Amino acid sequence: MKTFTAISAAMLMLAGTPYAYAESSCPADTPAAAIDQLPEKCRAEMDNWAMQQPDTSVDVSGVIVVGAVLPETVTFVEVSAYARYGYVVVNKKRLLVDRDRRMVVKIYP
Repeated sequence: MKTFTAISAAMLMLAGTPYAYAESSCPADTPAAAIDQLPEKCRAEMDNWAMQQPDTSVDVSGVIVVGAVLPETVTFVEVSAYARYGYVVVNKKRLLVDRDRRMVVKIYP
């Protein structure tokens, strides 16, 4: 029984390590507008996630540029590892947005 408990404890510690490392290596508390301040590894992780999402587009009048504020009618998908960011496709453009301010922070090619 002692062996089983020790092995179980070791497995739990090992299983938790990658998650804890990912949390500390890619800070989730970076202000959304400061996306360029995230480490390159973290931006790449976020970009890869966004590019794998469905591309169902919603139409919004006006020009979509970085810094544009999206209307309340647009619903975002939370970026799983970065709650401050949202993902949406508007006018066939894949976007990363600051969810609190509804501001476009990145337009994907």
